[in-house]
Amino acid sequence: MEVGPGKGEFAESGARRGSLSRYYIVDMSERMQDLVKARLENADTSTELVFIHAELDRDPLSEIPDGTIDKIIMINAFQDINPKHALWEFRRILKPGGLFRANVTDRSVREETAADDDLFNKESGYFYLTSNPGAEDQNEVKPLGRITTKAGEDVPYYRMMRSYYRWELKLSFAEPQCLKRSDRSLTYGSGYTNTPFSSRS
Repeated sequence: MEVGPGKGEFAESGARRGSLSRYYIVDMSERMQDLVKARLENADTSTELVFIHAELDRDPLSEIPDGTIDKIIMINAFQDINPKHALWEFRRILKPGGLFRANVTDRSVREETAADDDLFNKESGYFYLTSNPGAEDQNEVKPLGRITTKAGEDVPYYRMMRSYYRWELKLSFAEPQCLKRSDRSLTYGSGYTNTPFSSRS
């Protein structure tokens, strides 16, 4: 399962490998899912692709039965969701010994991608990226939508993010009620030591 697949690079690679019977693709943005669907439309694969439109801050992944997922990956997306809620869901759907791997960025990415407080919604906790990281020609990239700045300017945005400070992540990982079961392991990439999903704090 992949959460926050971006434009579908990893999904395409996994599907083309042909060794996966099913690949869940979860995103809160239907627009981003459309991009992934278009990318995989002509993929030569026997893998069943299952698209789920959900926001892990509040939506349970009810389509996925307990203990059925081998691996979960999140690339530059874990910081955009409520970590406590996500870990509960991941614990539920992962098989015993299942793997969760994420690479994580913090709020400093806002400065690096030209998003500022003028584009930050305090009520929702989202901020909007008005440039597309890694895109050489912005005119070739379709925005997800448009927002109005405090100055009244109508601008396109390419990504919605909800980033949590590092101490919030550490607190969520340390809370015993979140990390109960020693029979399921999660592996954290990019800055996290491989950590068993257990009750230790």
